[in-house]
This record gives sequence, structure tokens and C-alpha cells, in this order.
Amino acid sequence: ILSEELKPTPRSQVLNALFCDHFTNLLEPILSTAKDAGLNSSIYPERSRIHIKIDGFSEKAILLLQEILHQLPSEAPTKEEFEILFSTFEKEYRNGKKDLAFRQASNLLQSLLNQDRSSKEQKLAALKTITYEDFLAFQKALFEKTYIEAFFAGNLGLKEAESAWLDVIHVMGKELFLK
Repeated sequence: ILSEELKPTPRSQVLNALFCDHFTNLLEPILSTAKDAGLNSSIYPERSRIHIKIDGFSEKAILLLQEILHQLPSEAPTKEEFEILFSTFEKEYRNGKKDLAFRQASNLLQSLLNQDRSSKEQKLAALKTITYEDFLAFQKALFEKTYIEAFFAGNLGLKEAESAWLDVIHVMGKELFLK
């Protein structure tokens, strides 16, 4: 999922990561049940996008995708939930200085070569500028205009893939923007 709100800036990357973690926490009962049924799923930020990945051998994968998409846009976290997310990411970014030297070098190199990647230090600086109100505004605007890229593969017929794609378009139902 791409959105006009997802930009290659450290601030946008941090807001996206906060959103994906919050959304994953909200979906935990559904995702853990799906995992018990053999479907692994993840929601994560990467390259100014939100990725929803589902894999496993089950004809229920389409139903899981529909359930995940029906939860978008998700309910906002409480201030306390936001503070927990905030402190988790703050610790992660601060601990970046304690990583092994080759990991720190790799992180720095990736942030220099790829505009969609920021160093942990840049993310920590951006995180310190984000308030609860900023996150709420980001979450509200995130799905106002979206661009969807999808890849369906596996034990799936053409009709099932087309049906899943139509469900994605229907559920996202907001204004689309052209890439």
C-alpha cells in the first residue's frame, strides 16, 4: 500500500513503523489464530510502503486478507498505547549504537545509498519530534489517497486472484492516486 503520506523521510518512516506496529497489535488475535491454522502473516513498513504479506497453504488466505483489509484504517491507539509504542521504538533506535560495528556500517551505507532508508540515529531524532497528535493526524490522512500494488501467487486460480483483487479495491475504496 502506498500513500501520499508515506515519504522517504525519517519522520515518515518512523510514523509508518509506529502505525504498522500498532496495526499488528490490533490484529494479534486474528493473526495468531491464522498462524495456528498454518497461515503466516506480517504487516511491515518498507521503502515508503506498507506491506501485507500472507503465506501458507490454505484456501483461507483470501479470507485473512479480507479481514486484515477490513480493519484498515484501524482505530487509533490510546495515549498510553502510543507511549508504549514510542518507548519501544526509542529503545530500538538508541540501541542501534550498541550494534556490532559491521551492522552499524551496513545501516549507514544503506541510508546513504537508498533514499528510502534512514539510519537509526536519523530515526531517533525524528521520533523525538513526533507527538501523539502528530501520529493521530498521520493515521487519519494515511488512507485518504492510496495506490495499491499486489502480487498473488501460489495455489490460486485466475478467478480467485481476480476476486481477491476486486476485494482489495472495494475495501480500500478511497480515492486512488496515480503513481
